[in-house]
Amino acid sequence: MLGSRANRYDAVSGLAATLETTDEGSEQLAAVARAVADAFRVPFVSVDVDRGGGERLVTTVGKRPAETRSLPISYRGEAVGRLVLPARGLRSRLTARDEELLGDLVRQAATAARSSRLAEELQASRERLVLAREEERRRIRRDLHDGLGPALGGVVFQLESARLLLDREPEQAKEQLAATSTLVQDVVADVRRLVHDLRPPALDDRGLVGALTQQAERMSATGPVTTVTADDLGALPAAVEVAAYRIVGEALTNVTRHARARRAEVRLAVADGALAVTVRDDGLGIPDDTESGVGLLSMRERAAELGGTAEVTCPPDGGTLVRAVLPLENR
Repeated sequence: MLGSRANRYDAVSGLAATLETTDEGSEQLAAVARAVADAFRVPFVSVDVDRGGGERLVTTVGKRPAETRSLPISYRGEAVGRLVLPARGLRSRLTARDEELLGDLVRQAATAARSSRLAEELQASRERLVLAREEERRRIRRDLHDGLGPALGGVVFQLESARLLLDREPEQAKEQLAATSTLVQDVVADVRRLVHDLRPPALDDRGLVGALTQQAERMSATGPVTTVTADDLGALPAAVEVAAYRIVGEALTNVTRHARARRAEVRLAVADGALAVTVRDDGLGIPDDTESGVGLLSMRERAAELGGTAEVTCPPDGGTLVRAVLPLENR
């Protein structure tokens, strides 16, 4: 008559087994509602959970009575939903032990809803990465086909033209070869640009610290004095090197354009299985009403792609601090 509330272990383990074989968030929430209804033999159960991202899931078992009561559902100490039960009736009376069982069951609701949401976000993130990769490949193919292809074809044509003029009009042939040399230099510049977009050559020539030092020297020549300090970083994954290089580059660009700083400092250190990158300047800082631009979003996205974080703050003593933490899982 009172359900299976006395068999607490059976109720919780049965729900856990059901959730393991259910993928959809709405189906998992329905399983939780049914488990509560079965365990307490109540004629009505409604579960309402915030999945995150402004999305809510609501599932109901039975017919709603005239009087109900709501119990909060918490996830990691934060209220994320509510459980609605009948307010009257013998089966609606809960002892302390019943409330513990009810808490165990509804926690499954919050965990299931959030887990399914995270799984969907992970899948969406994977799809975005695939799309970004294919778009990048398409761009490289277009640059090779529309840029380098015709340019190299033009080089062949001009060399053949110079060969035909060599015996009859040697001066004109020399002019043709000079024009061809200029065209070849332009082609080489295009190749270097493509290579730089894939991976900055300075990383292979100088390493991460050397490449950033080179960047800092160029910046110091026309802007604030910039220094680079680093601990012994050891061997870093290629993806981490590129992300750190791009993040620092974007941060220094912002310093030059907006900060009106006199000095800037870049610091690299490895701790707790991650590369910590900080860029700090003594400039004006960022006003509170400033919206995040493309550069700030780009830094956060580059860190997030590696499972890391990037944040921009204004310390109390002035200036701006950019800090990125990049995990070294594949080190």
